[in-house]
Order: sequence, then structure tokens, then C-alpha cells
Amino acid sequence: MYELLENVNDITIFGDKNIEIEKLSFNSKDITAKTLFFCLNGTKTKGDLYVDEAIKNGAVAVVTEKLLDDVLTNFSNTIQIVVKNVRKTMAIISANFFGNPQKRLKIVGVTGTSGKSSTSFLIYQMLTISNKRAGLIGTSGIYFDNKKFDYNMTTPDSIDLFYIFAEMVKSNIEYCVMEVSAHAIFFDKIYGIDFAVKALTNVKSDHLDFFGTQKNYENTKKNFFDCGSCFVLNTDDKIGKQIFEKNKKNSISYGKNADFCIKNSKFSLNFTNFSFIYYSKEYFVKTNLVGKFNVYNIVCALAVLNCLGLNFEVALKNFDRIKKISGRCDCVYSKDIVVLIDFAHTTDSLKNLLSTITDVSKNKNIIVFGCPGERDTKKRFEMGVVAGRYCDFVIATTDNPASENPRRIAFEIEQGVLQTKAKYMFVEDRKKAIKRAISIAKKQKNCNVLIVGKGVEEYQIVGDRKIPYSDYMVVDEILNIRS
Repeated sequence: MYELLENVNDITIFGDKNIEIEKLSFNSKDITAKTLFFCLNGTKTKGDLYVDEAIKNGAVAVVTEKLLDDVLTNFSNTIQIVVKNVRKTMAIISANFFGNPQKRLKIVGVTGTSGKSSTSFLIYQMLTISNKRAGLIGTSGIYFDNKKFDYNMTTPDSIDLFYIFAEMVKSNIEYCVMEVSAHAIFFDKIYGIDFAVKALTNVKSDHLDFFGTQKNYENTKKNFFDCGSCFVLNTDDKIGKQIFEKNKKNSISYGKNADFCIKNSKFSLNFTNFSFIYYSKEYFVKTNLVGKFNVYNIVCALAVLNCLGLNFEVALKNFDRIKKISGRCDCVYSKDIVVLIDFAHTTDSLKNLLSTITDVSKNKNIIVFGCPGERDTKKRFEMGVVAGRYCDFVIATTDNPASENPRRIAFEIEQGVLQTKAKYMFVEDRKKAIKRAISIAKKQKNCNVLIVGKGVEEYQIVGDRKIPYSDYMVVDEILNIRS
């Protein structure tokens, strides 16, 4: 076990230090023989409460932040490793357990309120078309070796994260692009990773149910940029500009007045044309990615390649190979009506989406969306206002209501819509809500149906259950797209 504890500071060990460890876990139910158990404190419970269960299931050692007398009394053969911070220790031990694979990868971390997934996927694709061995970890899954592996977190916990890094190293992956959520920063999931590049898309309002205040949320994002060799920052964003002002020597900026300076843009529902200037040279881009926000995502991705020391012009020359990003302003049907699916789940991302659609289409807009239960209740009213301002018809429905009453969530959305002139309806069943929107659109004609909030998600969280569900499959079924 000695090698697993390398670089762990302020540590006290009670018991036999020569014990053999074959597995790491912080889930007391996922324990087998010779497991090292981490007592993680969550938002609702404490890891110490599950030590007995973990030991009975086979844990031979536990990592805690205080000496547990009950373990000494009842499980005298179990090693206790007492540290100051279990989460940071779990990251260090995980890295050691899997052979420190992060040191053999050039890792790019992308954080921000919106645009993380799209930008990360763009960087991954640009590296691939530049003939680089690349992998991706993010909301849409884990990608490497031309394979996709499903995962249900934006940023994996450190045990899984370093395992994934190790698998990428085995496959000779050189670059790993990963989304870094605010929760991942707060919970030290990425502790000990020396990122080659850190990038920021923007910082708006999100996760206030957890962080409490906007300032706490912003400071968490800023903490990601406390150290690093190269930052790529959106200086049209207030927080991005603040970080840039403190780190000019090791930062590349992008935006309207920046190192990567965005210029002329032309938008439609099918394509986007724009240019940017870098070191006095103008570059032109034509893409099937739609919207102003994708212009920023693309330029951010190109700036990351530049920060990695790669020639981004190679990616530009092969830009026709960049694939449309599923669940992001994805036009899935455009005959008598237009149907788009998008992941927008914050006030800002919803406003970006709807303003883009309004700018490029004269059609009426019918939106179907909801807000998750047990999370950030304040944004429900705000998103209702935004939806009502940009859309002619708002249909509120479910979006992972969890244990909260969907009618309560819809009521809070409705209060925002009522501040506008839009028509409003609540249809609890999401499939029926989409069917109703498409039916209304077909009767009125010249309509855009915007199905928002879930993107490529393939489930609904109702109570404590994950029920299989997909907006894509529902639209396919209603419109017989593949028949």
C-alpha cells in the first residue's frame, strides 16, 4: 500500500501498512475483498456512517478525516488512514493506483456555464481531423478509439476518471479533452491533474441551489484558473475578462476585441458563416453549426489548438469533416414545419438559442420545455420569461422532475410566461407535450417546434427512478422520420 500513499501529505496510519489493495471505492455497497474505502461526505449524508457496511462487505482499509474509535474496537484488523481532505486524497491515491496515467496525456479542461459540451466535442473533432490520437470525457459520454462509452456525469469522480485516463493511455491516446463542471472543481474531482490547457466558455447563472449565491458559483469557476500554463478565455464574458486581466502572460483571449478576434457573421437555420482575425490574418469559416454561440465555441476550440502548439489551419482546411453536435440546436425535421432539439437548460443558454432562431427564421416559435426538480428553482420564472418573449406558444412539461410535483415546477414557469404575451399550456407527459406542439405547428404552418432541455439524454428522472426516454425517439415516432 506504500506506493498508493505517495504524495499524500498530513497522513496518520493506524494498522498494518503492508496490506494489499486491489480495488478503490467510495460506495459501501460496491465493495469486494481487499478494497480501500473512502469516507466521502456528501450534501445529504456522511461517509463515516457507511464504514461498518463497507468493512463487512470486504473493505480492508478506510480513509477518513478523523479517527473512528468504533472501527478500532469492532474491526481491529482494518487499517485507518486519517487525512485532512478525503476527496483530495482519493484523487492522489486513484492516480497512483492506475499508474499516474494523467502524466502521459495532454489534458484539456473546458469549463463554463454553457458551451462546455459543444466546445469540448469540437476540440476533440479538430484534434482527430488533425490526425491526433484524442479522447473525450463529457456530458455526451466518453469517446476514444472510434468508440463511445455512456457515462452519467459531466465529470467523473476521481476513481473513474483516472481509470478512464489509464484506458486511454493503453490505447495510445495522446490528447484528452474533458468537460470540467463547477461541482467537479468544488469537490476536487480534478485534483492533481496538470492540465495542458484550461478553457472558459462563459460564466452565467446556474446551480444556485447548490452554491447559494452567484458570487460563490463564479469564484468556483475562477478557482479552476488558480494555476496552469495556458488559459483560453472568452473576454466578452465578465468573469473571463477578469481572469484574463490577472493572467495575461499565459492566456489567449477570444471575442470581439481579443487575440482571436471574431468579425463578420452570417446565420441561417442550416449554416453559419463568419471570420476571425489572429495576428493580423483573417480566417473564414463556413459550418453547419448554427448560431452566435457556436461561433464562440468554434473560435475557442481553435484557440485551444493554438495553445497546444498545433497548427489550427489544418483543422480549418478540413472543417467540412466536423460533425453536427447532437442535442445542440439540432434540426431533425424541416419540411412543412421545422423541429429542433436542444440541451439548453439555463436562462442564458435558452436566451442564446431563442435569439439565434429568431434572428435566422421568420417562422412562429412553439417551445416545449421544463425544468428539473429539486434544483435551482429561481431559474424557472426567468426561463418562463425568456421563453414567452421569444416564442408565440409555450408548452411546459416535465424534465427530470425527480421527487418534486411537476405541476409545481410548471406553475413557477407559468408565472414567468405570464409576464409576456405568449400563449401557455401545461402538458405533464413530455411525449404528449411534443405531440401537441407538432400538431399545433402543422395546423398553423410556418412554425418552428423547439424541444428544449434534454438534448441527447435518454432518460427521465421521476422519483428515484431513471425511466428510459428520448426526445429524438419521440420525434421520430411522431413524424416517422426514418420510415
